[in-house]
Amino acid sequence: MNWLSALKGLFTGDGLVKPVTELITKKAELKAAKEKQTAEIQSALQTKKLEQISKAEDYEQAWNLAQINNSGWKDEMWSIVLAAPCVACFFPFFQGYVLEGFKIIESTPEWYRYFVGIAISAAFGYAQLNKAWKWWQSP
Repeated sequence: MNWLSALKGLFTGDGLVKPVTELITKKAELKAAKEKQTAEIQSALQTKKLEQISKAEDYEQAWNLAQINNSGWKDEMWSIVLAAPCVACFFPFFQGYVLEGFKIIESTPEWYRYFVGIAISAAFGYAQLNKAWKWWQSP
């Protein structure tokens, strides 16, 4: 066998080409399988996130409905309490009382004012508080 036929045997049949080709093919198959697995994992994660968002929205709706059902007379009472100073400002006799009342409220401890705010927001519901806060923060 001369060197030319030995060289020909390396590149044909069972020589060097077949193992290299098999190695490249196997590597491509593994890469495709890994990409498929990654895509399946991403799809599963996306589905799980969408389910969690849906559950969170369901919980928020249930909370709002419970707030509406449990509000009773509290939201009406706070509406009257909050509207009274506004209406009283239009009557000269009450204007001094309104100003003094707000000065006294301003002199109360900050924690007390926060608790009053929490009580009012609980009566009207968190969703209304959130809307008011967003409105207040907007430019």
